Order: sequence, then C-alpha cells, then structure tokens
Amino acid sequence: MGDTSALDGAYSADVEMEMPLGSCGSSYVHLEGGDGSGVTDEVPGSSADARGQAGSVFSVAEFVWELPVGEKFSMALGKLDPTALFDGNEFANDECTQFLADMFVNTTALPWPDYAPGIKLSFLPRGEEGSAISLGIFKADAAWDDMTEDLFAIGEVDLKLLGGNYRAYLWRGSGSWGVGVSLDQPISSHLGAFARFGAPSDPV
Repeated sequence: MGDTSALDGAYSADVEMEMPLGSCGSSYVHLEGGDGSGVTDEVPGSSADARGQAGSVFSVAEFVWELPVGEKFSMALGKLDPTALFDGNEFANDECTQFLADMFVNTTALPWPDYAPGIKLSFLPRGEEGSAISLGIFKADAAWDDMTEDLFAIGEVDLKLLGGNYRAYLWRGSGSWGVGVSLDQPISSHLGAFARFGAPSDPV
C-alpha cells in the first residue's frame, strides 16, 4: 500500500546577529536550522521556509561584511543570500513574516544560487534610502572550491518613485539568462500593491 499519511510537519529557526565595525562598515551573521519538508512533497513550492531535509540541520547560512566605499558606493561580500539582495519587494520577500509560497518570496523563473560565496556592489547616488544600481556575482553551485568557475551574475536597477520601489534586473548563469521586474507601491497606511515577473531565455 502507498503512503496514507495525512499529516506532515516541519520546523525552522533563524538567529540573526549584526555588529557595527565603525569606519569598516558592519558584519551580519545568520544562523538557520530546521527539519522536515512539511507538505512540500505533496504541494511543491508551498513553503519557502521548509528545510526539506531529514535530520535536524543548523548551520551558518550567511556571513556578510558590508563596507561603504566612499559616499556613493557600498560593497557586501562573504557567504550571501542572493534572494535577499536582488528581486526584493516590500510586501513579498520574506517567507517568515509575509507570504510562505515560493513564488511570492522570489521569482521562480530564475535559478537562484543557494547561500553562496559572492559579492555585491551598489551605486547609491542619493544615499542608502535612494535609488540604486547594483551588480552581484555569486558561485552558482554555492561551493567554495574553483571560485572563478560556474558563476551567476545579476544586475539590477532600483528606482524609488512615489514611495514605492520599481526594480528591473538582468541575470546570467547556468548556461542561460533572463530578465525580471519586481514592483511594490504603498497605497495607504494599511494597503499596498505589488507585482513580480520573470522571463528566462529557456522557459521551463
């Protein structure tokens, strides 16, 4: 007989720590753990937070050094989460506090690297709160060996307009490329609108 279980479970835990480093910027550490895949076996993409692994796992998910470079540039390097740095959205970018399903956290049209060695460079013509142009390069397979091979690159323009964010990006990696947009616009103090679109060169 097949599996007749009607109840699946999973848990996850996150610990985040940030430390200012004065003129050298700041450091950020993200510890993540959990167990189980929940209902994602039966409903793929239903939970971006489920670890999908058998046995309890707890690891350093991110270790980031953020460094200002002059008045209009910034740099982040270390073990990074590309989905937290690109394709952002004020209303749909966090599986812990917003939507749980994959497609509402980041575009599923892009082969995102896992937590991976990488670097992000940003041009901030009006400071941290203004529009930005960013470029990120990450290890596509998230491995620490052969660091100059199998790279994933993404460039993004983030325009701040009318209190909202209008992002457009171009990416290349894993033998393909694509484009995408992510938009969010507050309408009132309790209401906002968002949209996300991605188009790979090799549609799935």
